[in-house]
Amino acid sequence: MAGIAQREGADGLGTMQIATCISTTQGLRVEHQDRTLVEESVLWGQPATVLAVADGMGGLEAGGIAAELAVESVRVNAHRDLPLIREGKSPRLFLRRLFQDANLRIWDFSLKKRIESRGTTLVVALLFGDRYLVAHVGDSRCYAIEDGAIRRLTDDHSVAEQLVKVGQLTAGTGLWRQYRSQLTRCLGEEQCAQVDIFPARRGYGRISVAQFAFLLCSDGLYGELEDAEILDQMRRPVGLQERCSSLVLRALKNGSTDNITLVAAELGE
Repeated sequence: MAGIAQREGADGLGTMQIATCISTTQGLRVEHQDRTLVEESVLWGQPATVLAVADGMGGLEAGGIAAELAVESVRVNAHRDLPLIREGKSPRLFLRRLFQDANLRIWDFSLKKRIESRGTTLVVALLFGDRYLVAHVGDSRCYAIEDGAIRRLTDDHSVAEQLVKVGQLTAGTGLWRQYRSQLTRCLGEEQCAQVDIFPARRGYGRISVAQFAFLLCSDGLYGELEDAEILDQMRRPVGLQERCSSLVLRALKNGSTDNITLVAAELGE
């Protein structure tokens, strides 16, 4: 699924087109528990785009439902609350409340249905003008691609990521694959969700080049693709949807057996 929108940029970027697409497959799993969202809204009276990927925890009985509830929370908040933020007020609090709302929806559902195992990741990118914020819980990722380079904006909330950070594990190894599915945070818990936002401190990410892309994905994609492979595909001189579809096919070819999902947005004049 693909779409194109226009908006005014800042800092000399002029009128920017935003092309978006979603590419997803069930892979070899019995159930497809990934969910996605591309939603247009308004922030400070100007157009805003909200992107989201949720990956239900496959070993849990309500993983797909948890992911659906998380994405629905993003959709509701994008339309109900985002346009109400006054100019000059930061949307960071909006993102934090959105994640708490998603967490509560999943928790309440599990109590009503007496479901003991449920959970999902959630990564959300909010794009407005030449600025952006990214928030996440779990191990679904967001990448930024600019100036011919790829940069990961999120840290996986997983045992594998913790071990890599302290030098006890090397990414891409067999042990890394074993531990990367063990999450340290997810949505669907009784306590409040602990949300990470990029940039970590005050301020916003800035879109400072004429060509800029975001890629949000579940671990079914990056688990079988190096960052360099993702970058190579995203730099191909073909349409965004074709590049996204080729990334999914390449992950399958490399041996991915998981659900594979990505949401991409590309900005250009």
